[in-house]
Amino acid sequence: MQTIRRFLIIFAVQFLLLSFALPSWASEDPLRLAFINASQKGGDDAYETLLEFLDASDDIKVKDSDKIWDAAEEEGVSRKDFRNSKRRDSSAREFRRVMKSLNIEAIMILDVFSKGKKLQLVVIGPSGKTIADVRENIKRGKVSKAESKTILKEAFAELVPQVREFRDAGGWDAVDDEPRKDDPVEEPADEDPDEEDPDEDSSSLKDSAVASNNGDFGLEPGFTFRFGALVGSRSFTMESEGGFKLDHKSPFVGVTGRLDATFAVFGDGSSAIGASVFGGYAPFTTLFDGTDEFASDYGRLGGELVFKKAFSEQVLLDVFGGAEVWSITIDKNPYYTGNRYLSARVGGFLSYTAGPLVIGAGAGVLPTFDINNSGGVAFGSSDLAFGIEGQAAMSFQVTDAIDARIGYTFTTISPDYPEPKVIGTPDAPDPISSTDTIHSGMITVGYRL
Repeated sequence: MQTIRRFLIIFAVQFLLLSFALPSWASEDPLRLAFINASQKGGDDAYETLLEFLDASDDIKVKDSDKIWDAAEEEGVSRKDFRNSKRRDSSAREFRRVMKSLNIEAIMILDVFSKGKKLQLVVIGPSGKTIADVRENIKRGKVSKAESKTILKEAFAELVPQVREFRDAGGWDAVDDEPRKDDPVEEPADEDPDEEDPDEDSSSLKDSAVASNNGDFGLEPGFTFRFGALVGSRSFTMESEGGFKLDHKSPFVGVTGRLDATFAVFGDGSSAIGASVFGGYAPFTTLFDGTDEFASDYGRLGGELVFKKAFSEQVLLDVFGGAEVWSITIDKNPYYTGNRYLSARVGGFLSYTAGPLVIGAGAGVLPTFDINNSGGVAFGSSDLAFGIEGQAAMSFQVTDAIDARIGYTFTTISPDYPEPKVIGTPDAPDPISSTDTIHSGMITVGYRL
């Protein structure tokens, strides 16, 4: 089985070369190149798959990548010089010195980023300049055999003609030694050393923008929808100095959903703007005096704008601001028929990524402008009140697109009712103070588009 697999790979690589090389290529010396994995993390699976194709061909000779790193270090070329388009452009002279010292004709640079969703294969030709930049959307840092053939075919289509031209001109024997980075370079007298080719500059800027927006920080535009179970409890008390008191405690089970959107990534790729819409619903039963049961429900609906700031690939801060309405509704009865709160919401959520695991916590304030207690009939109106919210969550990335999450939210608010009405109340109470607390647990599955 391994023999058949190797034969098919060899055949595929030979086809790739012969499909765009000149007919006489097979009679020439093997194409000498280096293939390196410059990914900050990950990329090993994709690298091994592509390397298998390259090693399988007798027409390609792959140099040990460790020797490339050593030779590059001697020339003052860092890993960042391999990964960044502007740095590659400014290091062409050093790349030529590296290739000449190792007697190779090209360097292929693999970079896998955006949490394994993006692959980039850059080819540096004998000139020391980038001659191909192939990009592909992949999954979980892995590339299929079909994708590998497509990527390599596009890369070799640019590389083979350049190598043939280089060989026809005499190869490295015809190239004089070039100065190192720290050696002085004498500029021609009739040229302005500060003047740059506008086309080359705009191309470099474009590459830089694409690289930053794809992000070393993992931020990228997209949508995540999550849906699951809501489990919680509500505790509510009202009391006055005159002895009036009402307690209400009820557990509930329902459903919850959330849509998170990232609209734009900007700056150096570490910041983004997005929005979220969230909600939940749960029916339950309210028991008064230990005997009277009333059908009830809990509902919540809100939205917010979100500013995202990534301090690293692991640490992300979300700062949010928006509005929400949450309510507890109880069927008509002589005691109490529920509360509705309309509030703004401002706060932050800090998360930390450790491999597939993401943990986070946050807090916010809820300035509440509209408070409705039992329709305002028995207890009157309430002035502005401030609620607080605490959040904690832990999620596990099942695939690049799917994650499972456990979350907890604590919400509490304490409005006062200075002028309660006597209609419908058991007693004629003095001014009333209240506390309303919701504990909510969410178990959800998220899907990223």
